[in-house]
Amino acid sequence: MIPKVHIGKLIKQKVEQRSLSITEFAKLIHRSRSDVYYIYDCESIDIALLLQISDVLDFDFIENYYCNSKTKTTEFEYVLLTFLQEDERPDTLPENSVLMKKTK
Repeated sequence: MIPKVHIGKLIKQKVEQRSLSITEFAKLIHRSRSDVYYIYDCESIDIALLLQISDVLDFDFIENYYCNSKTKTTEFEYVLLTFLQEDERPDTLPENSVLMKKTK
């Protein structure tokens, strides 16, 4: 099971740590202020937007909140790896991982 992470709250926390205003953050991600408030309320988020936010905030939300979790699922890993090029895929997956079977 994917860990219970409220991604919007985590994004808000990182924005505040960077001392960015809502307006500044909205401009950096090319969204409106109301979009930012919506993002803060989201428990899940589009991966493309999350990657953009990660880049703007210089913080890898995927690595830090999903990939390092002991409760991550092979389904999430599989979805994530489908976005990676073959040479970018980690070689540290367990031998019995569903991912190893699906990506070979």
